[in-house]
Amino acid sequence: MCGPKAVYAFLLKSEFMHVSTTKWRQHFDDLPDWKLIFCKPIKTTPDSQLRWFQFRLLYRLLPTKKFLHSRKLADSALCTFCSMEEETIPHLFWNCCQVQTFWMAVQSWLRDKCSNCATLVLSETFVLLGVANNFKSDKVIDLIMLLAKFHIYKCRLQETCPEIQTFIRL
Repeated sequence: MCGPKAVYAFLLKSEFMHVSTTKWRQHFDDLPDWKLIFCKPIKTTPDSQLRWFQFRLLYRLLPTKKFLHSRKLADSALCTFCSMEEETIPHLFWNCCQVQTFWMAVQSWLRDKCSNCATLVLSETFVLLGVANNFKSDKVIDLIMLLAKFHIYKCRLQETCPEIQTFIRL
């Protein structure tokens, strides 16, 4: 069997998920069901580019400056946006002060545009993994979050800070 279904089946094998999930467990205390986390990109969008991006994030395969610096492919391991801390996946997509400003703007924008988001509070697990304890999202919010992460990554590649106005225009 070849094609997308074979790749999907391979990615969901528990022994393949083990390396990345071990690293995520070191970062987060308690995480929900991993099958839900790894199935979410498939259920959220038919766009293969967005799916592949989220799988690379989940499997910790996105090249950050910390990784590139360790391979001598970047001059520094410091974050592209803030230049204050090492650029890791959690830092790049959540902890960076520039990214935090972006997420606050996204949260405000969602609250303004959607009455169901009035009490929405973004968390690190929800942003990075797409799930959070005691919070259930729908496909629209999941897609917006996925697009926002993709926007952050594209900004990193272009070496520009993510901005809500640029994101909304997409």
